[in-house]
Amino acid sequence: MNLAYAGSGGHQGQRSLRWEHVGQQTHLLIDVNGDRQADMLIRLDGRLSLDGDDFLL
Repeated sequence: MNLAYAGSGGHQGQRSLRWEHVGQQTHLLIDVNGDRQADMLIRLDGRLSLDGDDFLL
């Protein structure tokens, strides 16, 4: 499955991965079916600044 990197913006209507800061965590939100809703959530400790080079999609 290929995912597009959406950065800290919204899902783009295709399978995509985006991130956001929530408190002192960074959340990775993954839309696996293209409906612009997160189907998976990964929580990382700390407020990380991520870019497309941080992922192999």
